[in-house]
Amino acid sequence: MKESPFPTWGEFAGALAKALILVAALNTMLLLAGINPVRELVRLNTYGILDDGRDRLTYPSDLPNGQLPVDAQLFAHTIHYTDKGPDEFRVLVLGESGIAGWGLPDEHTFTAQLNDLDVQIEGRQLVAYNLAYPQPSAPRDAIVLDAALRYDPDLVVWFVTAASFNNEPAPVGANRVFFNVNRPRLEALAAQHPDLLGPWMARQGANLLDDPPAWQQIVALTDQDLLPIWFNTLFYPILPPDLGVTDVMIAEEPLPERARYMADHPGYQQMPNLTWDWLRVACRVDVDLLVINRPMWVADDEALYNPLYGRDLYDAYRAAMQAYTAEWGIAYADLWDLLPAQAYTDTALHTDRQGTLRLAEEVAAILETQGTQPCMEPSP
Repeated sequence: MKESPFPTWGEFAGALAKALILVAALNTMLLLAGINPVRELVRLNTYGILDDGRDRLTYPSDLPNGQLPVDAQLFAHTIHYTDKGPDEFRVLVLGESGIAGWGLPDEHTFTAQLNDLDVQIEGRQLVAYNLAYPQPSAPRDAIVLDAALRYDPDLVVWFVTAASFNNEPAPVGANRVFFNVNRPRLEALAAQHPDLLGPWMARQGANLLDDPPAWQQIVALTDQDLLPIWFNTLFYPILPPDLGVTDVMIAEEPLPERARYMADHPGYQQMPNLTWDWLRVACRVDVDLLVINRPMWVADDEALYNPLYGRDLYDAYRAAMQAYTAEWGIAYADLWDLLPAQAYTDTALHTDRQGTLRLAEEVAAILETQGTQPCMEPSP
């Protein structure tokens, strides 16, 4: 019979104590260094071996698998594998699924078609990167921007819509998951800009963020639920993503009796509201900013513009946004009715290839004729 490596209980207890001391020391060092091993691990991906990065942060088929922190998603993005040359004018594009290109192949998305237009700014070639994400959310977009600043952008083109500024303290869906997995970055931004984000965090924090167990404050190895999601992402380069292609045309569908966002919606009782302050956070970054009220399908109806917006609410939003951006010196373009009805597919914000090209051409014209500019918002 094989002998035990610990002939006595005393020797076993001594070895166990040494192991526990080693684990405790390693845990303490990781905590002091601010290192989360799981979050460091999930940044690893197979794109560096099998491909040169994906053109988007996420595809429709990614969401059932789950969400990784935005840092990990950026490490798999083509921007991470693309060195910025001296002749590149680097543009980050933020927005929701319509700007990301739901229903379109990569070569027909907004950023791809904008890049094809060969736009020159300040003698450099414009190269746009698709950092849009499903569901409109100004706070979410600002978190993506904060993570992407490491890639040295020259300009941020930020597409917004009224739903980006919903201030209702009961968010649901994928955005809540996003805020939880990106909690460290959200809390760091709030600490960096307490004058702007303190009131928003006080109102929204309890609804957005889960309460972590007390033991997490003294343990470095947390977020293990990210590991199976990360493991599945290792196969993304060899599995064609679902693009969400559809033959539905929303202009052919009947309108509902009420839009999702009407004048009595609790998230819009005040405009501007606390959520709008996220725009000013972006203004404190040393990068030029262009905010665009994105196009949407406009129906021929007296009360509703589309299934998303009632006319009264959306008209008030447009007027408030025009005044707000002027007050804070934010470059702004209102393209809400740029596209014809036939350009929209399954939602009031998803466009086909030709509609997306028309939008790219309009943005290119704005950049070429008006140039770019920083905001007037001073740093804190």
